[in-house]
Amino acid sequence: MKNQLQKKNIQPALVEACLILDKLQHAGFTAYIVGGAVRDTLVERNISDVDIATSARPEQVMSVFKRCIPTGLQHGTVTVLESGQSYEVTTYRAEDQYEDHRRPQSVNFVQHIYEDLQRRDFTMNAMALDRDFVLHDPFHGYSDLMNGHLRCVGRSDERFEEDALRMLRAVRFSTTYELTPVLSLWRAISKQASLLSFIAMERVSYEVTRMLQHSSFIRGVHLLKRTGLLLHTKEPLFLARSWQKINITQIVSLDTKLLTHIHTRWAAIFLVSNLSIEQTASDLRALKFSNEQRATIVGCLSIHESIMRVREEDEHVLQNYWLELLLSNPLSYLELWLYQLAPIFAQSVYKKLSTIHQSLHIHSIKELRIKGNDLMKWSGQPSGTWVKEQLAYIMKHVAIGELENDKVKIRIDFIKRFGVNNH
Repeated sequence: MKNQLQKKNIQPALVEACLILDKLQHAGFTAYIVGGAVRDTLVERNISDVDIATSARPEQVMSVFKRCIPTGLQHGTVTVLESGQSYEVTTYRAEDQYEDHRRPQSVNFVQHIYEDLQRRDFTMNAMALDRDFVLHDPFHGYSDLMNGHLRCVGRSDERFEEDALRMLRAVRFSTTYELTPVLSLWRAISKQASLLSFIAMERVSYEVTRMLQHSSFIRGVHLLKRTGLLLHTKEPLFLARSWQKINITQIVSLDTKLLTHIHTRWAAIFLVSNLSIEQTASDLRALKFSNEQRATIVGCLSIHESIMRVREEDEHVLQNYWLELLLSNPLSYLELWLYQLAPIFAQSVYKKLSTIHQSLHIHSIKELRIKGNDLMKWSGQPSGTWVKEQLAYIMKHVAIGELENDKVKIRIDFIKRFGVNNH
C-alpha cells in the first residue's frame, strides 16, 4: 500500500532527515525513513530520532558522509552526524535463524526495502517513508494502527520464537499506543511465554519501565498479569507470583494521575501487590536497578510502612513523627511519598501531614545556617555522637518555628542549653 502524507503531518525532523536520503540517492543508493519516526508521524505524535534504512553497505555509507560513527557494523548500522543531528543508518538486511530466542545467528544484507520490512516484529513497525513522503506499507501497518490492532509481521509464534523479547514489546506497544493484540498474537504469547526465561533481566526491566512511563501504564500492568509473562523471567520475581493471588481490580483502580514519577509508579505497583520491603528489594536487584533507583523506591516504601504504624490522629504526635522521618530519610523520598503515594495509600493522614510539611520552616539539617563544626568550636568539645544529636535538636526547633534559623541566635540558644562559658 502506498499513500502520500499530507503536508500538515510532515514534521521538521522528517524534512531534515531528507538530507541524508538525498545524499544516499545521489550516490546511487535507495534509502527510506523507517521505524518509530514513521509510526509516530502517522498517529500525530512528536518525533525526535529518525532512523534510515538503505541499500548502501556500511562502508559505502561511511564513504558518502564525512562524519560517521561505526556503532554496529556487524548489523549494518552506522551513525551519521549531519547538521547537528545524528541518524542511525542501517543497510537493508534479512536475518538467519535466531539463537537463544533473542539474536540472529547472522545478518545478510539485501537490496530491497520489502525484504528489510519483512523481518520486523509488528506491522506498525514495518512501514517506510520515501523522499517524497510516500508511505510504503506492504503489511498494512497503517490500517492496524488506525483500527487499534497490534499484529505481528507474518506468524506471531515464529516472531516470538525468534526473539522472545518481542512478547514484552507487544505489551508495551499495546499500552503506549492503546492497541488490542489480535487473537493470533495473544495466543502465541500464551503458548510461548516460557521463552522469556532466555531474556536478560536488564531487557525485561527496560521494557516494563518504558511501559510504566506511559500515562496508561495500568493497562500494561493488566496485560502483564493476564499473560503471566513475568512468571517466566530468568530470575524469579515476587511481583509476578503476587499477581496470581491478588484481584486485578486492586491494580486497575489506582489513580494514576497522581503518580507522575517513574519511581513512585514502581513503588505503587509493589504496594498494591502486597510485597514486603525485603521482597521489593529482592525484585529490584533481580531487575538490575541501580543502587540509587533501588534506594529511592525502597525509601518510599519504608516511609509508607513507618507512617502506617502511626495510629495517632493527634497533630502534635504526627508532627514529631514527621520530623523524625525528615531527620532519617532524604527529603526527595519523603516528598515523593507525601505528594504521590500518600494521597492514594495513606489518605487518612495525608492532609494532616501535607499541612504539617508545608508549615515547617526548614525540612532538613542541610538548611540550617550552622554546621557541626560550629558546635564543636562553640563548645570546645571534639566530634562525637553529641554533634548529630544537637543538630537534630536544633533542626526540629527551627523547623517548627521555636528557634530562628539565624547563626547568632542558634549560638546563644546552644550555649545556654549546653552550659558553655560564653567568652
